[in-house]
Amino acid sequence: MKNHKTIGIGIFLVVLLLTPFFGFAQDNAEPEQIVVISQNMVPLSQMGRYVELMKQYWAPAFDKLVDEDKLDSWGLLTHAWGDEWNVVVHYSAKDFATFESAWEEGIADFVANTPEEINAEAINLIQAHKDGIYTEQYYYNGE
Repeated sequence: MKNHKTIGIGIFLVVLLLTPFFGFAQDNAEPEQIVVISQNMVPLSQMGRYVELMKQYWAPAFDKLVDEDKLDSWGLLTHAWGDEWNVVVHYSAKDFATFESAWEEGIADFVANTPEEINAEAINLIQAHKDGIYTEQYYYNGE
């Protein structure tokens, strides 16, 4: 009986190892959607000003990237209470390379169209910053 169990496990392992070669495995050739989250701490008293600057100077550059299908989406989130990360910017793209290319283009557009003093003001409003890049594993939008 012990021999049959060992043979069974052996066959299972061989099938598992050879499955990709015979096309039985799920095809993961398509890149998975990524979501980039940029979290900022902005003084509560200055959140209105920060959002105003984002809408006036950041949004045109990144809206354009969405309109040109270089990003799938982007958005700005704020909250008045919760943890300290009260301003969150999120971006979605088909993969990291696509995001990276769009990001470089968006930053260049932003810098070219934003007065230096406005850029400095926005940066000075950020007390702390952190980023995260996530791979979407499941998404449902009702369609």
